[in-house]
Amino acid sequence: MQDAFELFLTYYKVNQLSCGIILAGSKEINDNHLQEMKAYFGKGGSQLVSQYYYDHETGVLAILLADRNLSFTHYQSLIVKDYLQERNLLDGQILIASFPENGNSAVQILKEMQDKMSKDKGKSGEIRISNFEAQASKEQNHILVVSDDETVNEFLGIYLYQKGYTVHFASNGRDGIQKYMELKPDLVISELSLPIVDGYHLIHTIKQSEHNKSSKMMVLTDKRLEDDIKRSFEMGVSDYMTKPFSPIELEARLKRLFQTN
Repeated sequence: MQDAFELFLTYYKVNQLSCGIILAGSKEINDNHLQEMKAYFGKGGSQLVSQYYYDHETGVLAILLADRNLSFTHYQSLIVKDYLQERNLLDGQILIASFPENGNSAVQILKEMQDKMSKDKGKSGEIRISNFEAQASKEQNHILVVSDDETVNEFLGIYLYQKGYTVHFASNGRDGIQKYMELKPDLVISELSLPIVDGYHLIHTIKQSEHNKSSKMMVLTDKRLEDDIKRSFEMGVSDYMTKPFSPIELEARLKRLFQTN
């Protein structure tokens, strides 16, 4: 795969152009599929310049997006996901990254993404930003998101990553409690309606935990009743946001929470 894209990646770097990278676990894709994709993604007069390659040995579809940043790459990955799912071709997670946002070598970014895909194709349809050691070494606030809403999780994963946070996920209250004990995150963002163990039980357990001294909690929910809001604050949560929410408002609230001792 690197050999197939090396000329393009070198061109992007030499000319100081940004480059989006999408890797998707996929069932067998032939040349006709690749040509159809190029036509499909370029419909409507789009000026999208992209390169496509399918690695038959690993079952990974790779797409390079010329002069595109991480935000656009994420947007395009959603279209790729829908396209592959509609044709029953998706067979694993989707990894995304961009050069130079995720590193100073597009070739190295692609290699690390390939390595991750070869070790674990992941959950089908899950979109993840490929994290790198250079980023992990930076001091970042860790956030645990406890929600079974895949759409919200997908959005928060991309959005919070772009804002410099390290994000972890749990899909039910029991796993949320377990991951909290393991990770000791700086902030927990949780739904109230959760499978297995509900949000109130999760809040109570965390607040009673010896690890809770520095962690904060935010409720993110579609419950708008005054009793739910009152009960949440009485239990010790730091903030309460209802869905749908504004990304700008979320960012402002996160900054306030992390600035508050």
